[in-house]
Amino acid sequence: MNSLNSKTIRKFSESESAAKANLGLSIDVASRQAAVCWSKILSGSTASSVLADLGDPPDVLYALGQLLQAGTELGSKEALAATAVLYKFTSEDSELLAGSERHLLSAEFSYVAWRLCRRMALWQEARTWEAKCEQHVTQQADVREYLGLRAADRGRTAPRFLRDKPTLLVACLQLRRQVNQDPTEELAFALAAYRWVTTNRAGAGVEEYAYFAGELALYAAGALRLAARYVESEPFFQASAQWFARTANPDPLIARVELSVAAALHTRSCSAEALARVPRLLKTFGAFDMKDELRKCQFLEGVALKDVGRRTDAIAKLTTLLTGACVADDPLVYGLALAQLGEAQASEGALEDAARSFARAIPLIEEANAAWAIADCKAMLGEILRDQGNVESAIPLYRSAVQLKLSRRLDGAAAYLRIVLAEALMISGREEEGAEEILAALPILGREGLAPAATAALRLLHESARRREADPDAVRRLRLELQKMNERTHS
Repeated sequence: MNSLNSKTIRKFSESESAAKANLGLSIDVASRQAAVCWSKILSGSTASSVLADLGDPPDVLYALGQLLQAGTELGSKEALAATAVLYKFTSEDSELLAGSERHLLSAEFSYVAWRLCRRMALWQEARTWEAKCEQHVTQQADVREYLGLRAADRGRTAPRFLRDKPTLLVACLQLRRQVNQDPTEELAFALAAYRWVTTNRAGAGVEEYAYFAGELALYAAGALRLAARYVESEPFFQASAQWFARTANPDPLIARVELSVAAALHTRSCSAEALARVPRLLKTFGAFDMKDELRKCQFLEGVALKDVGRRTDAIAKLTTLLTGACVADDPLVYGLALAQLGEAQASEGALEDAARSFARAIPLIEEANAAWAIADCKAMLGEILRDQGNVESAIPLYRSAVQLKLSRRLDGAAAYLRIVLAEALMISGREEEGAEEILAALPILGREGLAPAATAALRLLHESARRREADPDAVRRLRLELQKMNERTHS
């Protein structure tokens, strides 16, 4: 890792040749002393008093961190309290540690505390500890450099860094955030890390490696969903649930998978089915105090209600979500909620309210740096303008949404928007431009595997587009079939 003062830490964390060298305490001695220290701290002794008479406290602390990480402790309040004592000692109290040692050791103990909380389903406490772990891991220069690499490079060099469990955790946290910003780019890392973890088990026990395998499979599925690669996403959703089922407390983890599956159903025009899953998920997220997931589930409920025609209920749910909300907690969710609220308000004729909602939504979505979400927002505005008969103003919004999707290599999502754009172009009498959009979309839509009725519409559309005489009725039929095909698939 970094250049460290402790010789034994170098032995533990670098090469076999360093481990064989006569540096500091032997690993066996450090490990035995670590076991004794842990027993005393569990009994209530302070870390300072336990470590005061040791000649090499950093060596023993590192050995203790490794000992705890290798353990199969499913979680207890006593173990969590003792680990918190060790974290406080390494991060705040000890004058015996150099800066690099302090961050490395603090990352070790915050990771152990996070794992204990996760296994006991203490969700908010786990989120607090993972933030502490990230704080210390990113203070290690080589790891910080690794995490700053492009996704493909992170995937290629994963074996060197992801053997360290705190680094693996922080890489997953980073992926959780960045997959919303650039799904196609981050998919490369998610797939590479998933393959490595499932092949090598990351040096972890069965429960631990099952958690990381499930987490990475979920992020891969999420990236594929945002890219509208639905068929490819399904095996990863299934794998994620299967891995999480092997963890110590699987229910909240599997509920996260089910939330993503419900979101995918909604995206695929199966909003009624997505809505049917919401009550059980709300109950689970509430029971485990999973605030982030609860917020996302409430958002999904609102947009699903809107899409099944229950606009008044949708407005009420989205308004409740936004009332008293701390926007800083999740700008993307709140921005999308405002945009969906604006679309529902416009459908009810409340155009001034809709304008205010969109005016608040766009800066939040831009802050989240999620190009696909900005594209969705522009498409919603285009839909409102088109429904009001202002097709000419809708066209540039649709076109900009298509380009934003393409800029993030979200070809499947862009293809559907191209059909919407083509319909608007033909309504305005620009048939040749509409035909060009259709021709660009056809190969992608065909690759996604359309239902038979949509395929028939595609044949007609392909022939008319080839002649540059695209049939607006065929375009409308295709759009309707695209919206309905997944309802037939999942009925």
